[in-house]
Amino acid sequence: MKIELPPGDFEAYIFDCDGTLADTMPLHYQAWLTALKSYNCAFPEALFYELGGVPTDRIVEILNERHGCSMPVRETAIHKDELFVQMIPQTLPIEPVVRIGASV
Repeated sequence: MKIELPPGDFEAYIFDCDGTLADTMPLHYQAWLTALKSYNCAFPEALFYELGGVPTDRIVEILNERHGCSMPVRETAIHKDELFVQMIPQTLPIEPVVRIGASV
């Protein structure tokens, strides 16, 4: 992957780190799979990426609707978020963005 910088004399580039500098999506998906395991609720990876940016509570509601699950919305969302926080030390950088910072 290569990122093209816009032309111009910029003093800084600003990135939203979650998903831009830090590759957190795989960890979010892993946290989801772990949180949903006890409910036997499927969450296909393609659907996970389709729902990127959707609030956690809403994702639980969607999974309940689409897959006939009956997960408690708030409890499940909190559990998923807690699992993700535990996984944060496993976060990998998005190397093309890191290289931009190193070259400036």
